[in-house]
This record gives sequence, structure tokens and C-alpha cells, in this order.
Amino acid sequence: LDGKRLYTGLVADISERKAMLDNLRIMAEHDGLTGLFNRSYFQQELERVVERVKRAGGICCSLLYIDLDNFKYVNDTLGHAAGDRVIIEVAGILNKRARKSDLIARIGGDEFTVLLFDTTPMLSVQVAESFRARLADYLFKHGGEQIDIGCSIGVAGISPGTTSATEVLSQADLACHLAKRGGRNRVHLYNVEDAESAAAMAIDMG
Repeated sequence: LDGKRLYTGLVADISERKAMLDNLRIMAEHDGLTGLFNRSYFQQELERVVERVKRAGGICCSLLYIDLDNFKYVNDTLGHAAGDRVIIEVAGILNKRARKSDLIARIGGDEFTVLLFDTTPMLSVQVAESFRARLADYLFKHGGEQIDIGCSIGVAGISPGTTSATEVLSQADLACHLAKRGGRNRVHLYNVEDAESAAAMAIDMG
């Protein structure tokens, strides 16, 4: 204008919109009850870990599959509100025990998973035992009653030979079932012989 180049600047405060998007992302990735990562985010992360281990070669990670032993008793006898309290308190115990690098998720009603990075199968079993011991010491108190909760834990290694996230999740789930069948309140490390147990379990279910 009049031989001069002028500029128009527009400034908009997007703080509220950015906060809303951040909140939506958190809601999409986290469990509403415990604040832990949810099943959807966990599965995506597990797929990334499996692919990373395949590419990197020497790195080994592990998956812990944790299932509470006496949760159904709490839910059936004390109600769902008490059950929710158990889940929240267990999530707190897992968070306190885990390392900052570990990824903890709630993937079902009373089922939790922990991704351990840069570890070995034997070290993973030791870590799983420490989780089991913490939950074995946990007493749920409700209306003057104390209930042992406890848990069974399945451990599955993630190595360059792992074919998919689905495979390792199935192995950890099976190992957890075998821990329960073995008497509960114990840890079971998946091995190749367990595939035969899986076939036997399928026949039993049939």
C-alpha cells in the first residue's frame, strides 16, 4: 500500500484445543479405572517391540501375563465396587514395583501385562517372582474382612525368532493358565513343551 509492503498477523490461543487433544489421546491410550495403559495401546506397543527385537538381533525382551487368583470371589461376594478397589490397589502395587522402563497395562477385568525391555528369560522370572511376592503379601480389607488376593503369572520371552505379537501374547497367556493349573500363586515360564499342554487343554475344553 502506497508503495510499502505490509503484513497482517493473526494470533489464536489454541491452548484449550491442544489440552482437549492431549486429553483425548490419554483417554484413548489409558484404562479409565487404573490410569494404566489399556489393551489397545499395549497391543500396538507389543507389535513394535516384536519388530524391534527382530531387527536388532541380540536384544531380548519379555512379557509377563498377570491374572489375579481370588478376584472373582471379591466381585461375587462383596460387589463390583469392592472389585474396582482391588483393581486400583493392585495397579498401584504393580506401578511401585516396576522399573521406569517397564510398560504396565490392564488388558482385561483382572488381567495385567508387563513388558520388560532388554532382559533375559531367567531375569524375567526373577522379576515376575517379585511381582508375585508383592501381590501375595497384599490383603484386601473390606468391612472388617481381609482377603488374600494373590496372582498367577505367565512369562514369555520375545526373541528374534518370535513371529508376531499374537504369538507371544498367546504363549504368556498359556503360561499363566499353566501356573493356575499348577496350584496358583506361582510363576510359569513358557517353553516349547507347553504347546503339548495347550493341546491337552483344548481337548479338556472340548
